[in-house]
Formats: sequence, structure tokens, C-alpha cells
Amino acid sequence: MKKLFLFLFCTILFSCKSHRNNNDLTRSNLKGQVKSVTESEYAANSKFGQAEKGDLTEKEDYKYNDDGNMDEYNYYYSNGQLEYKIIAKFNEKGDQTEGRMYNTDGKFVANCVRTYDNNQNLLSYTIVKTNADTFQRISYKYNDKGKAIELNTYQSEGKLSSKDVRKFDEKGLISEEIEYAQNGDQTYDHTFQYEDIDKKGNWLKKITLNKGEPVNIEEREIEYR
Repeated sequence: MKKLFLFLFCTILFSCKSHRNNNDLTRSNLKGQVKSVTESEYAANSKFGQAEKGDLTEKEDYKYNDDGNMDEYNYYYSNGQLEYKIIAKFNEKGDQTEGRMYNTDGKFVANCVRTYDNNQNLLSYTIVKTNADTFQRISYKYNDKGKAIELNTYQSEGKLSSKDVRKFDEKGLISEEIEYAQNGDQTYDHTFQYEDIDKKGNWLKKITLNKGEPVNIEEREIEYR
């Protein structure tokens, strides 16, 4: 389940058909008519001053509808086995009302409930298990450009478990992310390098660094309509 929350941090789901400039593609800083994105993450080491790709650690698959909103997400173990799938549900206006999570056996295990502000910015994301217990809740704060600059994660008992603070570059990509534990101690400070930009202007390779040392490498395959 840990990767699910990283997925939420990186993508920040938005769904509103009446606000076509405020959809999952634009909020994920994806350009063009994207149909799907496959992201593979690898461990990384530094060799001769360069980031070197190691073993595959996880794989994610995002699928987008014609309105630019994500309607399906799949997360895979490093061995290629599906761990869980999230299928979005939309109302008659095209707004996403929930995400239904299924495990590797296809069993429904949780609902992902969203709340929005008047600008269709995601205010909170709550994961509710099938027994109605709240598993985790994430709240978001934005800057004047609509970028999520702070994410607060709460556990089922309502206690703050972590805070993530982000910075963005001039292209709207996350340049730095700092995480703080419940007691305020810093747990990591990651910076990001983006490489291999395609003709649409989307990155195909991202390197995550901690104190200047590579932590992992992400590679993307993007399918356009």
C-alpha cells in the first residue's frame, strides 16, 4: 500500500468535465493527447559520477480518457505481478466521484473518496476500507499557480503522520520534495533531474537524488492518441 500514497503525491487526481483546462493531464504536467503512461522505477547507484540503473523495483500504468482524466491505475510488483488496480467512477457531469481499489485477486478492498474546492483543486483524499474504517487521509495546500506545495498525511486515528513540502521549477515540474515526520524531524530531502524529453515536451527519464546521490531512476513510456 505504500506505493499508493506515493502515486497520490505525484499525480493529484482532478476530474471535472466542465473545467477542461484542469484535468489529470494538465495537473500531472503532461502535454499532448496522452492515452496512457507506463512508469518503471529502478534502484540507482552512482558510478563514475553518473547515475546507474539497477534492478526494477516497481511499475505503474496510468490510463486516461478523452477528457484527459485518469480512469484506471495499475500498480505492479517488481516481478510483474499486479498488486492492485484503481478504477475511477464518474457522475453524469463527468466528475470523478470515487476510485474503487481492487487487489491482485480482483476483490474490492477500498474506496478512495475525494473532496474539491471551487477551482476543482483536490482538498483531501481519503481511503476507506470495505469495513468503513478510514485507512488514511491526505490533505493538500496550493500556491497561487495551483501547484500542491504541501501534503499532510493522517493515519486512521486522525493523527498527523508526515508532511511533504514541494518546490517547482519554471516548467511546473517538482524540483524538490522534503518530508517531515510526525515530530517535525526531516526524514528526507529529494531533488529531481529530468532527462530525455520527447517531442511533446514530456520527460521520459527522471532521477531522484538525496544529498546529491541518486536514489532511483524512473523511465516512462507514453502513448498518444
